[in-house]
Amino acid sequence: MNQRIRVFNHIHPVWLLMLGISMGAVRCGDDDLQDTIPGEEPEVINRIILTFTSGEDETSPIEVTWEDKDGDGGDEPEVDPITLQANTTYSLSVKIGNTLADPDIDITEEIEEEAEDHLLIFSLIDEELITIAYDDKESDYVPDQEGEDYDVGLRNVVTTGEAGETTLEVLLLHLPGIKTGVGDTDRDNGEVDISVEFPLTVEAS
Repeated sequence: MNQRIRVFNHIHPVWLLMLGISMGAVRCGDDDLQDTIPGEEPEVINRIILTFTSGEDETSPIEVTWEDKDGDGGDEPEVDPITLQANTTYSLSVKIGNTLADPDIDITEEIEEEAEDHLLIFSLIDEELITIAYDDKESDYVPDQEGEDYDVGLRNVVTTGEAGETTLEVLLLHLPGIKTGVGDTDRDNGEVDISVEFPLTVEAS
């Protein structure tokens, strides 16, 4: 199921304690609550762009978009289908943004700045059709990165197998101070900034 727009608003835990709320409530868009928190500018994520580039044809990238153009409570999000060729290797880059703001906001830059607190996870209904391997680390974005140098997921390598159809879930997790680099653990412990699905087809070459 395609998820609705999400608030991308990381609030200092002292304010959470004083207000007696959970971060999840803020992320779901409680405007009255957001107005009570000094210095916080709530943002939303309403667009994700995936770009697949084949090593065999770097001049013709495949770009697909998930976008909720009118915000929460309006029309359903628009989702482009993904079509890849069988037995092919692609680079995959991810761009995340807020097009409801004026001007648009590139959330990708914020994720890069806070790479140690974020992780993109990719899940497939049929995991035999394609494999996705991370191709970036926190240190690619944070020069003074400390501790373990974990994956981020803004850059990846995709390898397709035989032809077939599946669904690709793209999940962005917020993991302030608790990132382990283990997908299942982080998925259980992290806060979901956004989760969306793309229909994916692998075509015979």
